[in-house]
Amino acid sequence: MSEIEVKNLTFGYPDGFENVFENASFRLDTNWRLGLVGRNGKGKTTLLKLLRGEYEFDGTIFSDAEFFYFPFQTDGLGESGMEILRGLCPEAADWEIVREINLIGLDVRIAGRSFSALSEGERTRLMLVALFLKRDGFALIDEPTNHLDIMAREAVEAALEAFDGTVLVVSHDRYFVNEVADRIWEIEDLEVKDYKGNYDFYLEEKQKKAAALAQAQEEAEKAAAYAEAQAKKQQQTAATPVKAKKQEDKKRRYSPDEAARLLPKVELQIREQEAMMGLLEKQMADPANHTSPEHSAAMAAEHEEYEKTIAELMEKWELLMEAAEDA
Repeated sequence: MSEIEVKNLTFGYPDGFENVFENASFRLDTNWRLGLVGRNGKGKTTLLKLLRGEYEFDGTIFSDAEFFYFPFQTDGLGESGMEILRGLCPEAADWEIVREINLIGLDVRIAGRSFSALSEGERTRLMLVALFLKRDGFALIDEPTNHLDIMAREAVEAALEAFDGTVLVVSHDRYFVNEVADRIWEIEDLEVKDYKGNYDFYLEEKQKKAAALAQAQEEAEKAAAYAEAQAKKQQQTAATPVKAKKQEDKKRRYSPDEAARLLPKVELQIREQEAMMGLLEKQMADPANHTSPEHSAAMAAEHEEYEKTIAELMEKWELLMEAAEDA
C-alpha cells in the first residue's frame, strides 16, 4: 500500500484574487476510493493537476505512486480504438487489451473502428480499459460521466465499481459518486475536509453540522437578547432613584425661610453655569477648536449637559420663588 502526503500546500493562480489552497495538509492511502466534491471554482480539478505536478506550488507533495489522469489525452496515439489503447498501455499485450474490453462489456469490434467516430460513451469505456490495465497507479478521474446518456453512465459506474485499483473521482453526479466512492473529500475554506463514508454519509454529516451551527447561533442570539434585557433592567433600576428624586423635588414645597436661604445660592449656580456655557459656546464657534470629529462631539455633549443642568436649576428657582411669594 502506497501513501500520498501533502503538507502546507499553498497555491493560487497568478490572475486570481485569492488562493485556492492555503497551508492545506492531508494524507491519503492508495487503497482509498475517494470522491472529491466542492462548489465550482473551489479547486477540485486544480488539486488533480497539482498532484500530477502540472503547477508550481508552495509546500510539499510526497508520493511513491504514479498518477494517471482520466480521461486520457489521446491526440497523436493513432486512429482506431485499438491503436489508442496500445499507445496508452504500451506494456500491455493485445490479448490483455482484448480481455479487458470483454470484461467491460464492449464488443471487441469497436476497438477496430475510428476512435473519433465512436460515441462519447464508447470512447469513455474504451479509455476505462486503459485505466484497468494501469492498476498499479493512482487514477485521478475528472468528470467521467459528462455528456453520457443514462445507459453509458451506468456502464461507467459498474466498471469503476469492479475496478480494484485506486481512484480519486471528481464528478457533479452525486448518485455516481455515492456508488463509486467510499470516502469523501470536500474542498472548503482553502483546505480539504475528510468524511469517512460515501456521499450519503457526507450529506448527513453536513446536515448535522448545519443544524448544530444553527442551534448554536440561536442560543447565542437568545443569550445576547437576555443580556441586553438584563442590562436595560439594571439601567432602569439605577435610574429610578434619580428620577424619583427629581419628581420629588418638583413636587416639594419649600418654606419661606428655605426660599430665603436657598434662592441666592441657586441664582449663583445658574449664573455660574450660564457663564461656563457661554465660554464653551465661544470655543465651539472657533473653527480651530474642531480638530477632529471626536473633539467636536465631546464639546457638543458638554454643552448639552450645561443646558440640562441649567434647566433643572431653573425649575428649582421657580419653586423657590413661589414659596417666597407666599411669605
